Amino acid sequence: MKKKIILIFLNLFSILIFSQDYKGYIKEYNSNNNIQFVNILNKTKNAYTFSDENGKFLIPANLGDTLIFSHINYTKKEINLTQFNDSSSILLEPKIYNLEEVIINPHNKSFSYKIGFKKGKNYHRKGIALNTFYALKIKNSKELNILKIEIPILFEDELKYNNQGGFELQVFTTKQNDLNNNLSPISKRYYVNINEGMKNLSFEMENPTIIPKEDFYIIFNRVIPGDIFNKKSLYSVNPSLYFRNEGEKGDLVVKNIFSEEWIDFQDYYKNYRATPVPSPLFCFELTVEEIE
Repeated sequence: MKKKIILIFLNLFSILIFSQDYKGYIKEYNSNNNIQFVNILNKTKNAYTFSDENGKFLIPANLGDTLIFSHINYTKKEINLTQFNDSSSILLEPKIYNLEEVIINPHNKSFSYKIGFKKGKNYHRKGIALNTFYALKIKNSKELNILKIEIPILFEDELKYNNQGGFELQVFTTKQNDLNNNLSPISKRYYVNINEGMKNLSFEMENPTIIPKEDFYIIFNRVIPGDIFNKKSLYSVNPSLYFRNEGEKGDLVVKNIFSEEWIDFQDYYKNYRATPVPSPLFCFELTVEEIE
């Protein structure tokens, strides 16, 4: 009996010694600038978090654990944890994008108006899944400058995480609708903190966000700190977004935050639903300025 007690004590003691928090900063390889809201997965422990506004992170880890660092604008990095430092620096390399130059004639007349899918009586609500990027395709045939993006939201009692984390959004264009190989950012990545009294998520474009005469994508995801990552489960979380069931294949594509492959919404959900579902068109209102 004494031997069993000693063994239990030694096991608990070893857990206390070797269970630690791995912490540090995530920085850009070239500039050494801190990178905010990088997704971090301890693949060994199935624990998930993200870096804060200053690039700082903390995640439970032991020596020998495998950590994955992922961000939509940086190359994914995987490391095997061989040592603990007081403050480690993880360097990520930015993805190379070929951006076409857009020249604005200051003498052109312009006017602003709203486009998008406005919330209405016949719209449904959907809590978006954790650990998932959504790319909503916006059909466009004009040269536009996006001034503001607004997303109507609703908090529901039965859903989780009312006041934790936030919501990220970025605007992209792509060639031949190929998000896996030809994705190019048009805006910086914006972040909004969540609080339960909000009616809209509003993203004010700080710099000119010029869209050429082609379709573009609004890519967004829900960020929650310290949540447990489980790729076998889809958690629907607050806030719910409004949508209508009128989307066609290709209007909405999704991908796991640690994956490199975008998949059409309908194909993605074949693994979770017995019957086919239409692609939802989430409600976004874009205040745009048409460039003549």
